[in-house]
Amino acid sequence: MAMPASAQVQGSQAGKPLKEITIGEISRSGTGWARVIAAGKGYFAEEGLAVDSLIIQGGPPGIVRQVVGGSLDIGVRNFDIIIRGI
Repeated sequence: MAMPASAQVQGSQAGKPLKEITIGEISRSGTGWARVIAAGKGYFAEEGLAVDSLIIQGGPPGIVRQVVGGSLDIGVRNFDIIIRGI
């Protein structure tokens, strides 16, 4: 899992390792813009986090399986779609 450059610099300055979090989503969309901006501005690193976002194949059931199985820390999608995946 690759750590953003801004996270590496800020994390090393703090002297503490960053907690890695993996987020899975079905596709890139406007709902992820806040996450992209936060990563780019180093907000996650300031909070001690290294956030990696992955596109997951298999639709909502694929995300649900990977969250339940522990491959993803967070699965992102509209609530009703995740319920259908379950």
